Amino acid sequence: MSNSLFSTEEESPTNEIQLAPWLVLVVDDEADVHTITKMTMSGFTVDNKPIEIISAYSKAEGMIKFKDNPDIALAIVDVVMESEHAGLELIDFVRNELENHKVRLVLRTGQSGQAPESEVISKYDINDYKSKTELTTQKLRTLFYSSIRSYRDIETIERSRQGIHNVLESTSNVLKSSTLSNFANAVLEQIVVLQGYKSQAVYASTFPNPENNERQQYFMASTSEYRNENNLTTYDSLPDEIKTKFDDALNSEKSIKFENGYIAYLKTPSGHQNVLAIISEQDIDDYDLELLELYCANVSLTYEMLLKNEDMIDVQRQLVYLLGEAVESRSKETGAHVKRVSIISEALALSIGLSPEQAEIIRYASPLHDVGKIAIPDHILNKPGKLEGNDWEVMKSHAQIGAQILAKSPQTIFQVAAKIACGHHERWDGTGYPQGLSGTDITIEARIVALADVFDALGSKRCYKEAWSNDAIKNFIIEQTGQMFDPMIADVLIEQFDFFVNIRVENPDQE
Repeated sequence: MSNSLFSTEEESPTNEIQLAPWLVLVVDDEADVHTITKMTMSGFTVDNKPIEIISAYSKAEGMIKFKDNPDIALAIVDVVMESEHAGLELIDFVRNELENHKVRLVLRTGQSGQAPESEVISKYDINDYKSKTELTTQKLRTLFYSSIRSYRDIETIERSRQGIHNVLESTSNVLKSSTLSNFANAVLEQIVVLQGYKSQAVYASTFPNPENNERQQYFMASTSEYRNENNLTTYDSLPDEIKTKFDDALNSEKSIKFENGYIAYLKTPSGHQNVLAIISEQDIDDYDLELLELYCANVSLTYEMLLKNEDMIDVQRQLVYLLGEAVESRSKETGAHVKRVSIISEALALSIGLSPEQAEIIRYASPLHDVGKIAIPDHILNKPGKLEGNDWEVMKSHAQIGAQILAKSPQTIFQVAAKIACGHHERWDGTGYPQGLSGTDITIEARIVALADVFDALGSKRCYKEAWSNDAIKNFIIEQTGQMFDPMIADVLIEQFDFFVNIRVENPDQE
């Protein structure tokens, strides 16, 4: 049995993990300053991470470098370049126009009289003021250490703030299985932030497939480095190192610690295997390991809970369909009608601008639109021809009966179904039943299902009629727009008539 999460038919090229260096910008019009700085700081590292020095020789060049590199950690800026205050103008541009308050700005000058320290420090948002003569090799290295560490801490605080925001935002939707991946991504980002240094991480949950003995992926979360433009993690975006170590953890069913990294492994009672890989700039201590294990356990258990909840929702939906079909079977009709009405209703809801959530509820509530017919005697329900007199009054009662039955449940789907049952025989012009409502006094759900119900019923053979032709159906709906049907909804159906006809073709009655 293969435990590989990431196996593909063709091997992807090696994608080694490389942590980005600290960016340091030197802005000075003297070429020797750039050369000496680079030579002095050659091989320099902070937290085992190298630096990369980039150069600008004027205020104008410096502005471009700052625009192109928003993650500059330290900038050493000369005061006098193309003008006496070019450096000061550049600092003002960075802080006030770019609104970059994370970069550590150090003013370096060879002419202190041009920019007195006391005046500059009070007026400009700089972090240090140095004369070129006082920056010896040791003091330059000290400056690099203190400034980059300060930038690192500020970045950690900012990432933590954003991470907490993401978690809170995602938590509001945690019970929606479709947003669990977003929730897991946000939590994973926050776990990395809480460690206090930048790391890269990937989380995956797998389950056994009894049909082919292969393991299949349920979902995956990762830090932003491994996500595509759609904010999703794909196999191709992962480094080979992570794929290999994931496989090792799955095969050994153990957590694995390695240099600057850790694979947390957890298997749940239901057979889910969960693996969390984290690649760090520093060794991971015991506290971080405990945090990672806790994350892996909690997210996997939450996901299993949501899967069970989704299964329960699926059962409820199936019961709704079965009940709707049972009502239809009493009328000696096929159950395909309720399925088609549900699909057509959802499509109409989306076409008139309702949200996907509203449209989905209408889809799953609509099969119960005629549930009140369970109280109608068979001799009336299956009577050939047009109903009249008392028989017609008894038949009309099914709308109110259905609404009363469904309204007893507090669940949203049944509350909406009650509105549909009660209102789907109302007419736009107010001549319908049971309440004689008109226009927008009829709920939007009932107006949608009313049109979907008639559209499909006219095209279906019933005990009291033959199926109508598509042209006859279209002409009838056009004729009844503004009388029986909401003009807005009817216009949408006519505009997309072939699309709705095709729904009927793809879901035929079973003989």
